[in-house]
Amino acid sequence: MSENKPSVSGEDSFDAFLSANLPEKVAPEISEKVTPWTDALLLILLSMGLGLITFQTAPLFTVIQGSVCYALGLLGWNRLRGENASFRRGWILMLVRTTWFVVVTILQSTIYSTELGALLSGDLQFILSLAFSLLLLVQIVCLRDGIAAVQKKSGAEEDIFAVGCLIGAYAVMFVMALIGAGGAFGLIVLIVSFAGLVGVGRLSHSLDEAGYTITPSSVRITPRALLGVYLGILILGSLIGLLFFSSRHMKWQAPAPDSHSETAAVREQLLSLGFPEAVLSDLSEDDILACSGAVSVMHNESTYHSDKLYGLHLESVAVVLSEKPRVWKVFYHFSLPDIESYHGTDALELQPFSLFRSLEISEKPHGFILTGEDDVRIAAIPYVKEGGYYQNINIFTPFINSGNGSGANTYFASFSLPNEYQNARGYVTLTVENPYPGVLVWDEEAKSRISANYNNGLYYTHQNSLQYPVLSAEASRYYSSGSWKNDHFTTVEMPWCWFFPGED
Repeated sequence: MSENKPSVSGEDSFDAFLSANLPEKVAPEISEKVTPWTDALLLILLSMGLGLITFQTAPLFTVIQGSVCYALGLLGWNRLRGENASFRRGWILMLVRTTWFVVVTILQSTIYSTELGALLSGDLQFILSLAFSLLLLVQIVCLRDGIAAVQKKSGAEEDIFAVGCLIGAYAVMFVMALIGAGGAFGLIVLIVSFAGLVGVGRLSHSLDEAGYTITPSSVRITPRALLGVYLGILILGSLIGLLFFSSRHMKWQAPAPDSHSETAAVREQLLSLGFPEAVLSDLSEDDILACSGAVSVMHNESTYHSDKLYGLHLESVAVVLSEKPRVWKVFYHFSLPDIESYHGTDALELQPFSLFRSLEISEKPHGFILTGEDDVRIAAIPYVKEGGYYQNINIFTPFINSGNGSGANTYFASFSLPNEYQNARGYVTLTVENPYPGVLVWDEEAKSRISANYNNGLYYTHQNSLQYPVLSAEASRYYSSGSWKNDHFTTVEMPWCWFFPGED
């Protein structure tokens, strides 16, 4: 007689199989390694620890380090945001800090980062840097409050001493950064910070041992998608900045024909006074007309060589418009060797006081760039700035700090060239009143004084290759990272640009 057995469906039999074959408790060596708390807190602590380390290496490595730091923070806080209100506030702050980081990182792939740093006042920069640092400090407070809430919920004894030490260490480092302190005391604070991070890690492990599980947050975006969005915006934005916004916008066009009848007469007069024809042919009509009534012309030329810019030719021309009072219209005309692949910006730096011992500039420097021989294209130099600015790249307090590196009496004429150019040349002109104020008579003694004392103040900076973060040529003059800067920029000092009647 057969025994009647209840029919069992396929799904029930699979559940019965799992119940019969799986252990009632997970092995400790597995549960200790794979727990929500271990994963989430480990990501947050790694992010904070990575942010404490500063490597004095290439700026691109610093950007990669920062990108990893914020990616880890995003993933860690995203896992905890559904547990309590404090973790949720920490997640919101993480989004704000990450957005700030992404915006500044993309901005640093463009030429406009330097200009933004120059436009913002020192007080405003200080306030923004202060606000960004405070966001991190508040985020650690949220971490402390979130852990305290979890301990209370799980019935465990409140123990947030390690997080308190971490908050104190970060607060001290924040104050030290404000006052510029460091040294041995800074090293001690750094050690305390890492000790606090280790303590928080042990705290999370104790919650794991108590069997506490976090409340899963509503899934709006998976960790993989979150990471993909973050890296996608960061990388795509930086690539767009590098490819399309890492150089000056130049409005190239064909040279305009003369529109004034007196232009030809002024041109002939300048040629008769000894103005070099090759330079004169590149001048704009307005600059030629500005030389009307010239008394005399002084001219010199030289060629400069460097490892990465061989054959930079300079012709300096001073058109004397008046002797009493002494007024000169000065032209610095340069020509560059042909380059097949060009990226970025170049700049001509002028220091009128060093060149002429005069601060009386009646006309702001301006100029034009030309390329080609048969099909000549011309564009006005789009950026002439008084004063030198540099960019201090600190990716963990991502803000563009700038400073005046050269004094008010320095002018940078910054421009870009086509990716492939031939016969590139250009000029910058300015009108100087009372040049060489100590020279009353043009004699041999005056010549000796001029050659000894008016022998510097002109520099040409050329960008050798594409680089990230992007620096303009003028900003590179005051950027402190020597080896990295020298790989991407070449600066040529151009002495012997003094003027004396009869010298050619």
